[in-house]
Amino acid sequence: MLAGFTLRFVLGPVDPGTRLGSTTLAVGLSPIMGVLLEAIGTFTMATSALIVSTKIKTRRNQAILVGATLFILILLIGPFTGAGFNPARSLGPALASGNPDNLYVYLAGTMMGASTAGLLFRRVRKL
Repeated sequence: MLAGFTLRFVLGPVDPGTRLGSTTLAVGLSPIMGVLLEAIGTFTMATSALIVSTKIKTRRNQAILVGATLFILILLIGPFTGAGFNPARSLGPALASGNPDNLYVYLAGTMMGASTAGLLFRRVRKL
């Protein structure tokens, strides 16, 4: 949120249509599909981070694999939802810009995806 409000402070008065980096749904994409895509992306990102943190020892390789996962997800899902994958990434710019349209999509989708990844990872790891 600090980054979003700092950007707003630095830019001064901006056009009300300016979103200051807010994530938005593509025209014609339903909020339900947005939640699903954000959940899938967050699930994939969180699973990648969990697997990498337990299986890969060097920080350099961890960073490369997680970064590559994020890059691919942004290419695949970004055009549809803006690729939030983190509630804080969507919340700050939405509040700072005064454009909280469909914010629930980014809060619900990311929480569902991350929770599912964590629970599944814990379950699989115990096997």
